[in-house]
Amino acid sequence: MPGTKNWVLRNKHIWLPLNGSTFKKPMQKTFTTEDSVRFVYDEMTSVESAEFIREMDDCDLLRDEVSELLEMRNALNESAASASVGAINALLRYSASLRVLHSSSRGGSFGVVLN
Repeated sequence: MPGTKNWVLRNKHIWLPLNGSTFKKPMQKTFTTEDSVRFVYDEMTSVESAEFIREMDDCDLLRDEVSELLEMRNALNESAASASVGAINALLRYSASLRVLHSSSRGGSFGVVLN
């Protein structure tokens, strides 16, 4: 490397600048579990997604975490519950049995009377 000196320390080559300044390593972006969740639910910008995918290509742990989150998301989507017809009819019967009383003397409030 021009402008540097090669030093060997414990069998490792270390390149140091000759002018006394130090090298600045570029900051490495790290991703959190929250970032993985955002990726799985498509809540990242396109730039963030591209960075995340590049990191996933290099990191088995991140790839495994995303795989597990995708499995959990799919399981949750498949197990989404819906009310049975009987439960819906029971709610409709219950709401039909209520009488709503309006009272203008109380500033437009109302009351519910159960039968």
